[in-house]
Order: sequence, then structure tokens, then C-alpha cells
Amino acid sequence: MTLVPCKKTPLSQDQAFDALGLALRAENVNSGQALSLLAAHSALETGKWASMYNFNFGNIGAGGGDSFRLEDCSVATPAGNPAEFAAYGDARIGADALVSLIKRRYTEAWTELTKKNPDPYAYVQRLKNRGYFTAPLGPYADGVARIYAEYTGRAGPSRPLPNRGADSDSSSSSAHWVMLSTSLLRSCDDTKKLAILRLKDQGPDVLFLRSLLGMPHSIHYDVITMGTVRDFQNANHLVPDGICGPKTWGALKKIIGGA
Repeated sequence: MTLVPCKKTPLSQDQAFDALGLALRAENVNSGQALSLLAAHSALETGKWASMYNFNFGNIGAGGGDSFRLEDCSVATPAGNPAEFAAYGDARIGADALVSLIKRRYTEAWTELTKKNPDPYAYVQRLKNRGYFTAPLGPYADGVARIYAEYTGRAGPSRPLPNRGADSDSSSSSAHWVMLSTSLLRSCDDTKKLAILRLKDQGPDVLFLRSLLGMPHSIHYDVITMGTVRDFQNANHLVPDGICGPKTWGALKKIIGGA
């Protein structure tokens, strides 16, 4: 292992996405959702690549190759504990290293990452289970989910409910969802990217929709949800089919001031 100087290697979002996308494609992963989630993870670790050092996309610890000391980067470290991290020669090598590490060592996280619709909270939980990071789970997961939603232009799930799949009517939790849902819909540049929801669907997107409609906190698209959507569609001169698609999302966006 060779100790090399600490070098700040900031990248633009496009540059980072290009490098991570190539690394994923080398593993036969072509999903935009996977790229967005991996990028969100990397962005959290590196301050959206503005505070990346030696092309280390995930603050990967030193291994058998080149490494650098964090204390040499003018970053405060605990006394007597000079943290060392892997150093890479360019963005492509650094991105390949992150993808390879997750696939090889964090196999459950890799499985979640490469699903058709990955859950950022499940992904982060699996990283935590295997010791990828030592920070508190909640804030780390919230950060990844928030950035993932920003990159996909759609709502990712918020903090998991106490009993996964169960409802919660906590006033503080509901208030959080209303704030998050409004913010995410306002930031969405194309409502066609949002999920089309109908009777019997369930999950965080339903919770997102119900929050915007002022309904109780639930992940289930039941007959009451369908009826509320129909009422909203009638009031906004849309076809009252009870299905929340791009036009319904668009009308909601106009109402909350995000048009």
C-alpha cells in the first residue's frame, strides 16, 4: 500500500453520473433508478462531489492499493487516529471501485440497488447491516432518500414506518409527509415521471398522494382513496376515473404552487 498526497477532485453532477453509469453498465446494470440511487449514496458521502478526494466516490477505506490520510486534507480527525482512505487515479477507476465494492462485499445492498424500483431506505439499511458506515442510520438514510428523490424527480419513500407496511396516524409523522410531499412535487419537472396509481396499489407513492389530498396517513390505495381522487378530478375538470396519472399529478402540482 502506497501513501499518496491528498488531492481534492471535485466533479460536476454530469461527470459523476457519467462515471457511475459506465461502472454500472460494466456490470450489466442499465437501470436509471439504480444509477440515481448509487449517485445519491455517493453524493451524500462527498457533498455532491464538491468535497471528493482522490476520486473516492464513497469514502472507501484504504485497502491494498494507494491511500491518503484524511488529516492531510485539512479535515479534522480524532487525535492519534489518522483515517486512511483509498485513492484512485481518475473518476472512472474510482466509480468502478465503488460499484465493485458494493457488489462484492455488500451483496444484499447490491440486490436492492439493482431492483426495478429500489427502496433507498432498504438499500441504506443493508449497507448499515454490513458496516459500510458508522453514522446514525436515520439521518444518513434520510439524506440518501432526499437526494434520490431529487435525482429521479419523483417521491422516494420517507423514513420506514415502525411496522413495515403498517399504517401510522401520528400527527408529527403526517405533518412531515405533507411537507416532504409538497416539496417533492414542486421540484418534479415532469409529472409523467411519477407513478400511475390505482385501486389496490400500496407503498410510499400512495402515502405521498394521500398526504397531498389531505387524507389520513396510509400506504394503501383503497376505495376511499379512489373516491377522493375522483372528487378531486371532478373539481378540476379531469376524467373522474379514480386513477392518479400525469394529469392528476399536474393538477395537484398547480394547486400547491409548483406549476
